[in-house]
Amino acid sequence: MQKKFYLLTMTLLPTLPLVAASCKTKILNNVKLNSSQIENIRKKFRFELTNAGINKYNDGSGNGKEEIKKLLFDKQEQYKSNIQKIKFDQELRKYVIIDFMDVNNLPLGHELKLRIVTDRELPVIRWTVSCAQFGIENPNGVAEEVLLEVS
Repeated sequence: MQKKFYLLTMTLLPTLPLVAASCKTKILNNVKLNSSQIENIRKKFRFELTNAGINKYNDGSGNGKEEIKKLLFDKQEQYKSNIQKIKFDQELRKYVIIDFMDVNNLPLGHELKLRIVTDRELPVIRWTVSCAQFGIENPNGVAEEVLLEVS
């Protein structure tokens, strides 16, 4: 009897991880964000030059401006799998402060997507907040936060 049980468990044991790995749960959020919640997300954005960034951006040659734009683009690529980490990048923080709501503080099932656009005079962060059930919830679609240049 023990041998049968042992053989049965040993033959089933290798299949357990396959079953567990294929199990996927989907969380549906029935709560659509209201305008004040979206406004709260917008207010949490901070995208501005530091004093060193202002000096570099306004160096007169245009090179500093292009270097900051390239740095923003490169850091976005570096952190695209976890954009939250861009806020803490020491090289970037010398010139630019980027801050936004912690995605863990968003209502369950919602996602904050960011993209830094550098092909303009002043770079912008385009952002959306969405969930699987309602899609993009920003009132006018994609919102933008312009890099603040303090002269």
